[in-house]
Amino acid sequence: STQSTWEAVVSTQSTWKAVVSTQSTWEAVVSTQSTWEAVVSTQSTWGDEIFALEDWDADAKVWRRSEHGDWDMAMVQTATPMTGDAGGMQYELMMGNGDIVTEWNDWEQVRPEFNFELGDHVWAERDGNLRWFKGVVTNMFQQGDDAMGYRQYDVTYTNGETDVGVRAPYMFLIHPKRIISVEGAGMDEEGICQIVESSCNP
Repeated sequence: STQSTWEAVVSTQSTWKAVVSTQSTWEAVVSTQSTWEAVVSTQSTWGDEIFALEDWDADAKVWRRSEHGDWDMAMVQTATPMTGDAGGMQYELMMGNGDIVTEWNDWEQVRPEFNFELGDHVWAERDGNLRWFKGVVTNMFQQGDDAMGYRQYDVTYTNGETDVGVRAPYMFLIHPKRIISVEGAGMDEEGICQIVESSCNP
């Protein structure tokens, strides 16, 4: 909210300009300091990884960014640790059409497939441009029942808005919070969302 607060995050105004060009842009990315601190716990340099990637074994399902910027399901065929200063992992991935491609464990190119559950608290990337918002999973449904099948989710945000049909590459788990059962309780999705909104706004 103030220049002094900003200077506590990064040391120079020129560094800030290298990240986003205007204060209004910054406010559009994160609305509060607490949100910023939840996204990245330390900010010695902007280039630090925001989300840490796990290493995947063969047969793990992942999402690979296509040339058009969308995310396609893939299956890990091989995982090879890389030597040298860079380190990291290199993967051979089999795409849904049978093509084999090679990728590094780079968050901007490969993201995990994860089975979220009702009530999970998540970060969700809206509009696919690294603008992450806190929300809760309020519905889920399966797409396909073969090896490349995956879940889609409805995510209800702390402002009450809901995105429908969000896939795992646009989500990151904060912590699980399970809704055990709604059967026989006369509770529909709207009722679940009401519980979610009250839990997100204590």
